[in-house]
Amino acid sequence: AKQKALDVPDVPVVSAECATAMAEGAARLLGADCTIAVTGVGGPDRQEGQPVGTVYVAIHTPSGTHCTRENFDGDPQEILDATTLRPLELLGKALNAL
Repeated sequence: AKQKALDVPDVPVVSAECATAMAEGAARLLGADCTIAVTGVGGPDRQEGQPVGTVYVAIHTPSGTHCTRENFDGDPQEILDATTLRPLELLGKALNAL
């Protein structure tokens, strides 16, 4: 679905390239000025060689797309909670910079 709907290239799912493509693809598909995309490893096991807690967050705004790699600690629910909060913080910073 990611490849077809959002034009994600054939790259590892847990990567900056994937998160960036998802954010930009969602902006194109939805005609949105700002989008957020996340991809990562919530646990309990490593995925694609990435440790549990590795999350890529891509923020797309009219000034471009920026992706960060985050490393969250905790159990899967704690990682999911952090994965929900951090993108909103990054989006707020990006919007303040516009």
